[in-house]
Amino acid sequence: MSIKDNKSKKASRIIESFNHSIDGIIETIRSESHMRFHIFTAIIIIILAMLFDVTKAELLILILTVSLVFITEIINTSIERTVDLVTEKKNPLAKIAKDSAAGAVMIAAISSLLVGYIIFFDRILKFVVTTHHIATLTGRISNISLLVIALLCIIVVSVKAIYKKGTALEGGMPSGHATLASSFVVIITFMTTDIRVILMALVLYLLVCQSRIKAGIHTFKEVLVGSIIGFSITYIIFLVLIKLGRIF
Repeated sequence: MSIKDNKSKKASRIIESFNHSIDGIIETIRSESHMRFHIFTAIIIIILAMLFDVTKAELLILILTVSLVFITEIINTSIERTVDLVTEKKNPLAKIAKDSAAGAVMIAAISSLLVGYIIFFDRILKFVVTTHHIATLTGRISNISLLVIALLCIIVVSVKAIYKKGTALEGGMPSGHATLASSFVVIITFMTTDIRVILMALVLYLLVCQSRIKAGIHTFKEVLVGSIIGFSITYIIFLVLIKLGRIF
């Protein structure tokens, strides 16, 4: 076996591992209403982080807290399924296992509420009481772009969970690659007025879309829907932030 074949197999195994991992997340979203609520909450948190003056340290705490809630919910789901697989009868030990896992989720959820309260409450109160415009945003386009990309990833994974087609990284509705590529075009458009840079970004976006369709990974409709999601959400967010405050 050649070195090239070995590298190809290793790359294939890595992609397969990522697919299985994201499939686990998608399956949890499909089967658990609590996970869908956590997804909705995460979207709200991302929007609030973009609107208010969140420091890098606070942003890091938010990311870790939200991740902890997701992680505990996924572990809780896996424990519940494992217990159901082992025994169908009522068993005190099985009850303890399920209740303990649910307790871990509750602790993570309460912690996230406290973190959200500490970070956002004063800012929201000041905005509501003074009816003041939001003068300072997360600020730098790089920070806002990161939040937009995170939001789009959550939306794409959630929609794929609904359509139940393809794998997490290949195929399915919508095309995640087209979603992110179109979002990058909008972000770059807001970052620079140099038409050459914008055109190069647009060409790269078109190449991404063309490659997904030509390889048979996505249909034209899936790529189109992904592009619309990426373009529209990113454009609306940046437009609203510019109207409300200033991005630098």
